[in-house]
Amino acid sequence: MPGLISLRTLARLLAPWRTIRRLEATVQRLQKILADNYLQLTFDTPEGLILVTVQRPGGASPHSLRAMAEQEARNLRAELARLQGDPEAHF
Repeated sequence: MPGLISLRTLARLLAPWRTIRRLEATVQRLQKILADNYLQLTFDTPEGLILVTVQRPGGASPHSLRAMAEQEARNLRAELARLQGDPEAHF
């Protein structure tokens, strides 16, 4: 009959929308749990794993957050060395 499509074709056409709806539901659940500036989701695809990073606009990126944490760690190590009387220690 003209205008009819098979269930398999319909399922194939709707697959991307189902994925989007699942992603939206996952993001909504994670928003309730996480207060971070970003979250990462992993999807298994026929081509392999895909990692998706979702970042809030205006916030720091994962890279800049890591750089800030590494700098803070260096500063704290230097302060600890100074308090322990080791002025030559450089981190």
